[in-house]
Amino acid sequence: MTTFVAAKCPNCGGDLQVPTNRDSVKCMYCSGDVLLRRPGSAAPGGSVQNWMKLAHAALDAGNHEEVLSNTNKVLEVEPHNHDAWFLKGIASGWLSNLANCRLGEMTSIMRQAIAYAPPDIVAEVKEMSAVMINDAAVGYNDMACRHLREFVTVDGVWPEFIDQTGAAFEALDAAHEINPKNKMVIQNIIRILTDLINGVAYNDTDSLGRFTRRVHRLKADYSMKMTVLKQEYETKLQALDPSYKAPEVKKAKVGTGHIILTIMRLFGLTRF
Repeated sequence: MTTFVAAKCPNCGGDLQVPTNRDSVKCMYCSGDVLLRRPGSAAPGGSVQNWMKLAHAALDAGNHEEVLSNTNKVLEVEPHNHDAWFLKGIASGWLSNLANCRLGEMTSIMRQAIAYAPPDIVAEVKEMSAVMINDAAVGYNDMACRHLREFVTVDGVWPEFIDQTGAAFEALDAAHEINPKNKMVIQNIIRILTDLINGVAYNDTDSLGRFTRRVHRLKADYSMKMTVLKQEYETKLQALDPSYKAPEVKKAKVGTGHIILTIMRLFGLTRF
């Protein structure tokens, strides 16, 4: 018995139902050729099944490079395999580091998984894609926050942090577009924007080695832009959850430096 799977024509974008036992078909809309797998490659249910098992096992083990290796093999044979696209998207996102953010790649791949998902599970794939993007974006943003705290006094770290936070926000914004009803995604967007608007105060020393208090802040125009954006998402979240209360903005100030210094002296954490 021949089975069919959902696919999209690469030429016109038309929605197709194609048989799994064919190497190629003609698009019913534009008559273009749609290549389903390379001629002579393994048929579905053979090596593809094994590669998918290996990809799932690698994902469970946190070996994202291995996930990519196996899902790429699957997609060479079955470019319409939404499960393979989905796993590849997860792996790509979690391979992000501060020198190479792959969240944008992740969101693009997840859209492929959604596009190839059978109609009866599209909603489920969207929900799971939003969750996976959310988790990877929060993980990346947390990594950026830890780096900022550790190297807060180093020149250039604050501008880098702004860019990194922007990448996390863009991924979360894409997750929100995929599933607008996911409240956790909106909460994380608001949290990231609030932290960015607040800025960060930190302890430093001047050229004479004396204690001083400094602050990293956004420029006024950019801060205003982020504030407006934050309010937009707060409105969206309040529509989903009327009991939601927006976090208070508490911008970092240098005026609390003497308090920090007093506490540090009490605990013997400074020689000043």
